[in-house]
Amino acid sequence: MGVIEQIKPIQLEMNLLRSQRRDNIALILNKVFTYDISIGEIDWASLISAPGNIIVGKNIKECLSELEYTDVTGSAFKESEDLKYDMQNISAMWDYARGGTPRRRETATGIIRLQQAAQARNEWQLRKIDAYILQPLAKRLVIALREYLPREDYEAIIGKNQVLPNGQVVKWNCADEFYGLDLDQ
Repeated sequence: MGVIEQIKPIQLEMNLLRSQRRDNIALILNKVFTYDISIGEIDWASLISAPGNIIVGKNIKECLSELEYTDVTGSAFKESEDLKYDMQNISAMWDYARGGTPRRRETATGIIRLQQAAQARNEWQLRKIDAYILQPLAKRLVIALREYLPREDYEAIIGKNQVLPNGQVVKWNCADEFYGLDLDQ
């Protein structure tokens, strides 16, 4: 299972938490009222929650009351920070790996060591991609070019000085050296 698959449920939870926080703020800003029809009358056209709005009616204080909502933004931000910590823990991409400073006091040497350690996982993943994807792909590409292209096109891509008269690629080719290709297989 990759990092993305591990982070996806946490990201969905974070998205839900953000939308709930925004809904809560919207309910606090745009008040919801309860109306008791047996006590008084209100002009429905004027019953709009807006700054400076006037609501027309009889016995408004008795028949119309505000529905209370508690503000949850503080706890939502705390929960959001916990989810970010979980995502960083799974992905091993801490804030200081992206150039941020750690939350606790560190020396400059300590920060550099933390950043280097945080990059170790990324370096390992890049080496894995290189060894298992890029090198075999480059080998197949060179073989396919040699096999299916006319000699002139092949020499234009690979280089004329690196092609033997029989069409074989010279072993000291920089791509061969870099990717360790053995094209005689």
